[in-house]
This record gives sequence, structure tokens and C-alpha cells, in this order.
Amino acid sequence: NNLIFVGSRTENLTLNEIPNTSGFVFKRLQVGNNDWVQGVVDLRPRPGEAATYLPTPESQPLQVDYSVITVTHGLERSRWTLVLAGTSTVGTEDAVDFACDPDSVKDLLHRLKIQPGSPMTPFEALLRVKVSNDVPLATELVKFRRTE
Repeated sequence: NNLIFVGSRTENLTLNEIPNTSGFVFKRLQVGNNDWVQGVVDLRPRPGEAATYLPTPESQPLQVDYSVITVTHGLERSRWTLVLAGTSTVGTEDAVDFACDPDSVKDLLHRLKIQPGSPMTPFEALLRVKVSNDVPLATELVKFRRTE
């Protein structure tokens, strides 16, 4: 079947057993003496691109978060898996909002050069989310790439 997962491998342990994201991974990273964050690491940054994307440290009110949208083949190649995950609940919420907004999806598919009506192509997209009072306010498409 086609599958949709909401949340990262940290929260959805089933994601550890099936192929999904290959370029953007969630990792717990130290950002100070006692500050840790769940960040996004780009395993294949292009020259001049950042490899690590860190949200606001946990010791401060959340102002910036990151999320990843992944579309990949399922266990059976004719099926699809969609993963909507953030470094926090707010980031995950924003990934879902982005994926449910026709204009956002249209823009992303246009940037990926996926034409309307053409077959889907696996891809990953990294989003930066501006947050206030735990509410996602604005989303920026930071990076995107086809994975096949």
C-alpha cells in the first residue's frame, strides 16, 4: 500500500525498517555546553551549502524549526511512501500544512521540474519554519532534490 508517516524516525520507529529519507536525517546535536537540539543533517550537501540545520536551542523559546518532506518508492516499487517530519512537533505540523497546501505543493513540484500529469519522482525537501508561541508562521523551502 501507499503509506504516509507523520513524524521522524525518532517518533516513528517503523521508519527504521523501511527505506525513506536518504539525504536529510534527524540527529541530536550539541550546540553549547548544556544545549542540545534535534537538528537536520544534509548527508550530501553541494559545494557551498550548509550541512547542518539547527532549530532554536531547547533552552530558549522556539523561533526557528526545520522539517523534511520525503516522497519515495514503497517496499513495492509501484507504491509510494510520504514522510512529513520536523525536528519538533511544530516542525512536523508545518510539514503537514505545507503538504496540504495546493500552492506550496505546486511550487515545489515546479521547482523539481515535475510536470502536472507526469509520473511522480522521488524527492526530499527541507523547510525552515519561523515560529512564534509554538505556532508556525512562515515557511521557507531551503533545499530540495530529486533522489532518483
